[in-house]
Amino acid sequence: MNNLQYFIRLLHPISWIHNYKSKILFLIIFLFITSCSTKIEKQYNFEIIDQIMESAIIDSVFPGASILFGIDQQVLYSKAFGHFTYDKNSPKDQTNSIFDLASVTKVVGTTSAAMILIHEGKLNLDDKVIKYLPEFNNNGKDKITIRNLLLHNSGLAAFKRYYDVYTTGDEIIKDIMNLPLENLPGEKYVYSDLGMITLQKVMEKISGKPINIFLKENLFDPLEMNNTMYHPSNDIIYKCVPTEIDTVWRHKLIQGEVHDERAAILNGIAGHAGLFSTTEDLSK
Repeated sequence: MNNLQYFIRLLHPISWIHNYKSKILFLIIFLFITSCSTKIEKQYNFEIIDQIMESAIIDSVFPGASILFGIDQQVLYSKAFGHFTYDKNSPKDQTNSIFDLASVTKVVGTTSAAMILIHEGKLNLDDKVIKYLPEFNNNGKDKITIRNLLLHNSGLAAFKRYYDVYTTGDEIIKDIMNLPLENLPGEKYVYSDLGMITLQKVMEKISGKPINIFLKENLFDPLEMNNTMYHPSNDIIYKCVPTEIDTVWRHKLIQGEVHDERAAILNGIAGHAGLFSTTEDLSK
């Protein structure tokens, strides 16, 4: 099976996704694979991707998408499909459309920041979190390491709603610092937003900078990821694809602001969500 065939197998199940009428669903996909092949563009037939995406849009699986496929730092396929919303009069998706990355923030943002600091010798995977955040030393959390946070086996809960209780980021951080564990560190994998928010605070404590500034200076600017950011500015909101109609909290179409409620309370800059980007930037 070649790289494109594997990619197609990943894509194909999207045609079975249930179409939730209360939300607007979007898809952003990028894939960059290392290969030693020459003249690689001749090895692949990308028409099947077009067929799958066009069928999914006709079936209202989602209104629009942006897909990029590349090998050996060479972009072989970059295409956009559909519209910003199910309204055919809404703007068409473009290859430079900006998407809310949601939990991809954990990888592109927070994990990358951790790896940069580790590379610089300022952080060790087996450092205890309390080395940097003494206030985290509550309810059995003293043994949690940076490695535990990255592996999602810290014992922290997956998430808490927060938006129906708190109105400020400081309140959320204070609550996380005082939370009891649901499992012993290293005992069980639980995909945790709270763990990544904690990791964000560690990164900020070490670097002395908000994570958005640290990432811009150390990752986004050096790689010329010019369309990757927290808080898209007003002059590029028109390029941002809406994520959903929030019927629970904000009661409006969410466009150009983070859809995740916890990240929104954290001023749009959080370890688990908040980044916006394009497929081209993510391929770098």
